[in-house]
Amino acid sequence: MSKFVDSILDLRYARPNFIIIGAQKGGTTSLYDYLVQHPQVLSARRKELHFFDFGYERGQLWYRRHLPDKSQLRREQNRVGASVITGEASPGYMVFPQTPERIHRFVPQVKLIVLLRNPVDRAYSQYQMNIAKETTYFADEKRHVLREPLLFEDAIAAEDERMKVAMELLDRDPLSSGRWFQMHSYQTRGLYARQIRHWLQWFPREQMLFLESSDFYKNTDQNYARVLEFLGLQPWSLQKYEAKLAGGCRKKMSPTTRTQLLEYFKPHNENLYKLLGQRFDWDN
Repeated sequence: MSKFVDSILDLRYARPNFIIIGAQKGGTTSLYDYLVQHPQVLSARRKELHFFDFGYERGQLWYRRHLPDKSQLRREQNRVGASVITGEASPGYMVFPQTPERIHRFVPQVKLIVLLRNPVDRAYSQYQMNIAKETTYFADEKRHVLREPLLFEDAIAAEDERMKVAMELLDRDPLSSGRWFQMHSYQTRGLYARQIRHWLQWFPREQMLFLESSDFYKNTDQNYARVLEFLGLQPWSLQKYEAKLAGGCRKKMSPTTRTQLLEYFKPHNENLYKLLGQRFDWDN
């Protein structure tokens, strides 16, 4: 998009002040719900816009129309007597390889928030979500397909090959849908250090806030205060922090599989701890 058209859009439409980029199944829905209850935050039309991953071909105008326009922001600023911001939360952004560059090109000063969940629990939660939804609709092919036809252990075993195919598709057509890349990335999404290093190539560390998911739910008021301070918002507490959990596990993961995944993620978690300078209780 030309700088002229971009400047015209800026006259009417806002850009996001913050984006919750992931991780999927880490508490992003709850955090976004808490944020939009703050008087200085206006919600997007919906929490997950998925523009910078598999909706990029829709164009910037589509994205801007899903954020509050500047007249709305001005009215709210006059009403509350303080600055008002807006943002979205699309947890696929964190793992999608082209997203950091796309966001940086559009809004380089944006604040990025990351929730990090034990990658073993996160992977199984994603799997349970996939089998609970059972089907997904592909409008271009007019058909329904199973979102996840495999058992969890088989899906983990098949992930390398699935991701190889997905990456080949993305390399051939960067604007093509990234749904295949994101749908079966159970282990891949939990390689947090690798993803964060990629984001840090585009954004300075001070523009990123990292929260651990179990601590976020255990000490919600304190973590909420950290987020508000990070975003430059006035202190605020909710009367009730209602967790927005998207689906539950139908059955527990087998102990053998859990042990295998704990071993798989152990070196990756160590890399994350070194990168962030803090440790999480993810050993069991």
